[in-house]
Amino acid sequence: MDQRRTRLVAAHSSKYSLRSGVGLIFILLSLMFGLIVAQSLLSPVERLARDVAKQQGAETPEEREELRREVLDQIVDQARPAVAWVLGSSSVDKIEDETERVEAREDYEEWTSSLLDDKPALLSAILLVLLWGWPFVVAVGAFDLVSSDVGSRRIRYQLLRVDRSSIFFGRLFGTVLTFIAVLVMLLGVVVLYMGLKLPYYEMSDLISWGAYGGLCLVVVSLPYIALCSWISATVSSAMASLTLSVLVIGGIPLFSVLGGQTSEHADKVLYLLPWGTQSHLFHHDTTLSVGAMLGCLGYTALFTFLGHRKFVTRDL
Repeated sequence: MDQRRTRLVAAHSSKYSLRSGVGLIFILLSLMFGLIVAQSLLSPVERLARDVAKQQGAETPEEREELRREVLDQIVDQARPAVAWVLGSSSVDKIEDETERVEAREDYEEWTSSLLDDKPALLSAILLVLLWGWPFVVAVGAFDLVSSDVGSRRIRYQLLRVDRSSIFFGRLFGTVLTFIAVLVMLLGVVVLYMGLKLPYYEMSDLISWGAYGGLCLVVVSLPYIALCSWISATVSSAMASLTLSVLVIGGIPLFSVLGGQTSEHADKVLYLLPWGTQSHLFHHDTTLSVGAMLGCLGYTALFTFLGHRKFVTRDL
């Protein structure tokens, strides 16, 4: 693999993805998804706080601010069970040992409190929703790494100047750069809006937690991008690559949920992808959060290896 040519391919791939029809659709879809999630969580809180302030007859800005904070605290308290469920607290009931079950329940309570009390709660909620929905956005943005060029045979002309490894890794790196740019734009808008429009949290807290959340979303994107690159290197049709990517990414958690009705071990299927560990990226225990990051990087290395091996050995 030629590093200079790989960088050129990555730069060209990243620029082209921002200008192509599919790339523009992906950017609009990802930004729309993120902003809809943020709007659906922030608007009810803002509307309810405004209505309560009117009902209570708050006249001064300080009184309105105090009422808004009280409303936010009530909403956060009501949302604790839902957040704990999203984090996986339902698995506690499957633990047979009473002592271990109590410890696990306490850990989930502490984990939930760290997200809702120690961090900006509304931003934590947005990041959790993005964490579980973002893999499907990845499928839309990374499904056509090489499949359409292989199917149309256009890639043969590129092989006259660039080796296969440079093409594969260059396009892979270019896709990662595109995702990083999209996530920076998305979270930048969300944090800026929350800081200027909703005076609930300090801007410094929003920026620091938003930056960490963006890092986690980038890390969790990597294995799914690598998975899509493996699928794209296997098939010769962009539509088939998109279909398979969505089916694999969405089919594994669906199979786990449906299989859980008949088998208590069905949830182990989640570990075929980062679904089973990615929520630990936001864990309050640094050891577990770092372990989740290393796990995502491990998935990325495995899928990248499989995709690269398939691409360099297949008939183009």
